[in-house]
Amino acid sequence: MKHVIDLAPFTVPNFVRAQFKLDLPKELSEQGAQAFDSKSAPPIALRDVSADALSELCDRFRADVFAKAGKLDPKAPVDVDAMIDAVRKAGG
Repeated sequence: MKHVIDLAPFTVPNFVRAQFKLDLPKELSEQGAQAFDSKSAPPIALRDVSADALSELCDRFRADVFAKAGKLDPKAPVDVDAMIDAVRKAGG
């Protein structure tokens, strides 16, 4: 018996954040100042991000999803030479 389940698509965010980390000198952190990082960056609305940057973010998200699932992306480009080298190294 086979059951079919409809999956909800991933939730699309409304914004992104800049990725960075700024460490403070030891003297400032000892005085109670806090380091800055991506969590404290202001949000950037998707409409304000270039199409190229959005495309790169989507490509990275797709690769991360398949990597986390432990599966090969069926739409990923295939490096035939790398596959042949891997088979040769494996003794095939």
